[in-house]
Amino acid sequence: MVSRKRWHLPGLLLIVAFLLQTLISTTAAHDCSAEEEHVFGENSRNDEWEMDEFKEFCQLLKKRRESPQSSSSKVVDATLCEEEEFDVAGLRMLFVLMLMISYGALVRSVLKFFKLNIPYTVLLMISGLLIGYLSTNFCTQLFTYTSIARIPPKVILFTFLPVLIFESAFSISPHTFMRSMVQILIVSFPGMIMATFATGLICQQFFAAYKWSFVEASLFGSIVSATDPVAVVAILGELGTSEMLSVMIEGESLLNDGVAILLYEMLIEILTCEVKGDLVLYIFRKFCQITLGGPALGFVMGKIAVYCLSLIFNDATVEITITLVAAYMTYYVGEDILGVSGVMAVVALGITMGAEKTSISPEIEDFVHHFWAMLGYFANTVLFMIVGILITETALSKIDIEDWIYLLFLYISLNIVRLLMLAILYPLVSRFGYGLTWQNMMVMMWGGLRGAVGICLALDVYDNETLCQQLNLGPKFLFQVAGIVFLTLVVNGTTTKMLLEMLKLTEISTGRLQDMANAVKQLENAQYRTVNMLKHDRFLADSNWNYVDKYTIIKNPYGKKSLPSDLPLNQSLVSIKANSQDYLTECPDCHTLVKNEPTNLEFMEMTEEARLRVLKALKVSVWRQFEQGVLVELAVLNLVNIASATEDKPLRLVHASDLRKYWRINGCLPWIKKRITKHLGFQDEVLPPMPKNSCRRAVWWLVTRDCFEGVIILVILLNMIPAIWESVYIYDDNLQTSKFENVFFGLSLFFNCIYLAEAILKIIGRGPHDYFCVQKSNWIDIIVLILGGVDIVLYIIKIKATSVFVFVKLLRVARAVRLLKPIVPRLMLFVDKKINAKLFLGYDVGKGFVTAAEDVIKYLPQMVDHPKVMHKLKNVLERERLETVREMGIMQKDHPGIAIAVKTHHASRAVLNQMKESLMELKEDGLVDAKESDIIMIKLEENMKKLWNTPPSIAPAPPESLLENVFWIGGRPEIFQFFHERAILLSFAYGDIIFNAGERSNGVYIITSGMVKIHYIPTDTIVKKFDQDGEIPCMELFEDLTFRTSEDDFFSTGTVLGEQSILTNQLRAAVVKCETNIFAYHISEAVMREALMKFDDKFNSLECCIWRAVGMRVALAVLPKHPSYSSWTMDKIRLRLEKSCVPIGDEFNTIKVYDFIADILIIQGKVKDSFSNDIFFAPQLVPRGVSKLELIHSPTIKTRVLVIAYDDVDTASAPAPEQEPSKIALMKHLDAVVEQGCRISENDRTSKGSHPSKFGHRAKPRKAKRDLSMKPGFPTSVTRRSHRSRGFSTTAVNDEVGDVKRRK
Repeated sequence: MVSRKRWHLPGLLLIVAFLLQTLISTTAAHDCSAEEEHVFGENSRNDEWEMDEFKEFCQLLKKRRESPQSSSSKVVDATLCEEEEFDVAGLRMLFVLMLMISYGALVRSVLKFFKLNIPYTVLLMISGLLIGYLSTNFCTQLFTYTSIARIPPKVILFTFLPVLIFESAFSISPHTFMRSMVQILIVSFPGMIMATFATGLICQQFFAAYKWSFVEASLFGSIVSATDPVAVVAILGELGTSEMLSVMIEGESLLNDGVAILLYEMLIEILTCEVKGDLVLYIFRKFCQITLGGPALGFVMGKIAVYCLSLIFNDATVEITITLVAAYMTYYVGEDILGVSGVMAVVALGITMGAEKTSISPEIEDFVHHFWAMLGYFANTVLFMIVGILITETALSKIDIEDWIYLLFLYISLNIVRLLMLAILYPLVSRFGYGLTWQNMMVMMWGGLRGAVGICLALDVYDNETLCQQLNLGPKFLFQVAGIVFLTLVVNGTTTKMLLEMLKLTEISTGRLQDMANAVKQLENAQYRTVNMLKHDRFLADSNWNYVDKYTIIKNPYGKKSLPSDLPLNQSLVSIKANSQDYLTECPDCHTLVKNEPTNLEFMEMTEEARLRVLKALKVSVWRQFEQGVLVELAVLNLVNIASATEDKPLRLVHASDLRKYWRINGCLPWIKKRITKHLGFQDEVLPPMPKNSCRRAVWWLVTRDCFEGVIILVILLNMIPAIWESVYIYDDNLQTSKFENVFFGLSLFFNCIYLAEAILKIIGRGPHDYFCVQKSNWIDIIVLILGGVDIVLYIIKIKATSVFVFVKLLRVARAVRLLKPIVPRLMLFVDKKINAKLFLGYDVGKGFVTAAEDVIKYLPQMVDHPKVMHKLKNVLERERLETVREMGIMQKDHPGIAIAVKTHHASRAVLNQMKESLMELKEDGLVDAKESDIIMIKLEENMKKLWNTPPSIAPAPPESLLENVFWIGGRPEIFQFFHERAILLSFAYGDIIFNAGERSNGVYIITSGMVKIHYIPTDTIVKKFDQDGEIPCMELFEDLTFRTSEDDFFSTGTVLGEQSILTNQLRAAVVKCETNIFAYHISEAVMREALMKFDDKFNSLECCIWRAVGMRVALAVLPKHPSYSSWTMDKIRLRLEKSCVPIGDEFNTIKVYDFIADILIIQGKVKDSFSNDIFFAPQLVPRGVSKLELIHSPTIKTRVLVIAYDDVDTASAPAPEQEPSKIALMKHLDAVVEQGCRISENDRTSKGSHPSKFGHRAKPRKAKRDLSMKPGFPTSVTRRSHRSRGFSTTAVNDEVGDVKRRK
């Protein structure tokens, strides 16, 4: 046993060494044969020598196993070492491989440096041709270094083809590919077959010297018809032409390679007489293998790979390895094991994984794409170099002058055949997908380049044992295919760009010209602002700014482009933007400026260009949200697919109706839940009240135990055995009595007694009403019990077995339905989980769209230059955003647990993202070592991974928790207790008005359930006060900071209404209307005044806290639009605002800007620079050059500012005695804010159970038919407030609260 274990490792190493030695020796023997005989392409393997060597090797292994001493292993190893010397051929191949890759990098750099419009692969192939020519005719020593080009063609296909196919399929647009699928299939399958046999017919008729039969000519046609448009696709990508055209050409290439290999295998087996059986059946089987087997295998492997990727989080090595193994494993399994098309399988694999890219970790996705781009670069570089070497070393042997003539004729014929094929299929192809124009058809014809697949197949024919003896096949195939590859690459590849320009497919549209001009203008503004800012830097002030301007200037790349020349003169002039409404055009003759408006056609083109850009920006925002972890995978895929589908619909954006299907629960799941739970009585069991009688109380305790139900279930299972036995026995004996009848009767009597006792105990313990009316499933037990009694009676009175009697016996098996009782709750749990998961996805989709729409609206002025187009798109986006918010509010009202789960997921990931960013900053600043940083990062990623399992529904917290979470209440128990004792929970019906415009507020409302709509209509008075005094309108909307346009928005649970009016006594500027039935805490104006007087701490008064809450809302609207914060995320801005305060008091009428102050935001009124006397109005950031400012109070409003400190300010440190009192006061204000935030965080971490338990208790829930207190998220007593007559009448809701309904 010990010696066998010793042998395993050395034996395995010997086997591996033998296999490597055989491979190297085979290559070396091939090289030597080529050098000595100069017969290129001849197979030099010696099968007899290999067999003898293998027998000798087996004898050495046997000798090794028989020797128990380790010394014998040394003898065997020495023997092996003496017999074979090390061959450097393998190292030369590796060395040449590295040289090829390095040369490819050099070629790319040269092309980029000299800006040459030559396809990269063309130069590589020409370089390979030169190397092969030199190694054959001038430098025989170089021939030993080109042995990499003489490896078997199958090895080339298995090595490079999976990489090239998967890289193309994985990077292709799934939406565009699927929409163009029918077009691609038509061109790839019927088109490829037509091209194959048409080429074969031409070759048979005109290549008379070759004497090819039709099968041989068709075999050549299948080889030479496979396309490889790498160069053309690269040119299309560089020129920015239609994505549809690129996908059509690349998709056709991916599929017709598989069809070409299929036709090649079929024809070569027919030619070599290897087909057994019916030829038609063989062709049908082969066709099914490629059309069904390959794609099915690729789809299955793709799903497996996606599942494996979904289990990994932020591990680049593992995720890249999975994609690499999936590509090669799919190709190998398809080709070598299952016998299906490996090409089709890898194509399906790439498309499947590309459509589900969200399975890859967001942080890793770029690495995966870069990895495959690098592999594609390596494969193309090596492959085209090998093709060039093969052509001159192998294909040019035994070539006559007629072969060159045939080559030119074949090149012309192939282009004509491809053009005719596309023309014949054009009527059909143009009616599917995106359609097909004649210009695109011409590009597809000219872009049908040939590549490595044809070369490898021709080499396979050249090396075929059966066909290699025919000189008119192998050598001719190889020469003609190699010549076509060279001509298509050199001629078609280099002239494709010229063809695109001739067909006007590279013209830049008006919208793109304006986009480029707008982008350059934005960059010029950024350069101007940055230069002006740096001129004030004390270290850079003496820089040579002329050189800075020279080095940083950027010119419009489309500067020399113009609008199409066929437009009228006044339409082709360059427009100069004069203001937000008008465009002026300078006449080239009189140099006067005239107003210029685009034509309807130009306006539609600009709108379409802007629409596509907006949709692209929506997708970018969605992917950014996914990278930040706030959107789940399915939500991202659905949103991206919706946006991609909308791109195909002219002049249309994403609508809320497109998302509505994710918010509706349809299908069988709701039906199952409703029917089973309601009609069969399988609701969640509610125990009846405990009886007062002591005897009944004992029985109640017994029948309500789970163990009692378990015993009954066990009895039913035991009863099923004789019941089924008797039923089978009766059926087999044809209703005849037997000796077992007494046994059956005894068992039936026994079990019926148990069932009767169960029914009596439940009726006594639970009560008759609960047994017969509440638990409806008990009627099944009653019916079966009656049938059992009838059976016993019939047996006692000796009635013969009749059909009715037998039917009664058989019905006893119906008691098995009782077994569903423990199963149904679990089934309902599963159904609820699925429903909640769908609703979770729907809410997440809505949240993602709202966030994406807000991002696009924010950057829309930078994306669209024309004001009319911009306003049109903005109105549509704003309308759909509001509709989506409204739908989400209704969903939150109907399913509060779903909304809470989504919000919890988003909040958790936002916190983890900020923690991760803080850790990275600590690492970059050198405050934490790399090892400790990696350990903490692993912990953070583990927490991120836990968010994958976020429950789809979380029970809402009680309203008291929402009250405590109010910004100016939380963290201070005394304030919470004060408001908790005085706040009243009110209910409002749909359509009720909470606040009306032009009225004074009667208090503060905190929404605990439901949704309201806030509608703002500007008035002359509001706009005048805003312009003169900087008075911010009293409302909660801050989208338009000019307050000159009407606004609408929806707010739901957690929103606080009426804070500003309590502070300023302003009249309401917006209407607050209920969109659903809502519940809200009401804190009256008198209570708020009392609280403001009571909690008046100098540095942390309640008034300061409320002003800070208002100021932070204003800041979140102002800061993202400021250049200093434009690149900041909202989470980062919120983090900066955590150290902010609103100082109140006479000592703060003048504020000095100290070094710890980052910014000062005017949130109400106006301020003045103490030195320059410049006046700044709210809402505005005070310029950073201001060092001291004065607050200007008006008779009606007091000015308030939000002081924002830097993050690293230590507010808790003791102030120095020499510091100014105002500075010390500001530091204390900030310290109070930080301390309150710490208390809130500590309360959140330590609180367990309900919040009222810390500050008070809730009343016990009253017993009612539909007691509101039994529902999560609602208190025990609710007051209803009716606003129909604005009389503020209140009525108590005592017995029943109706379901929330909304009017259509």
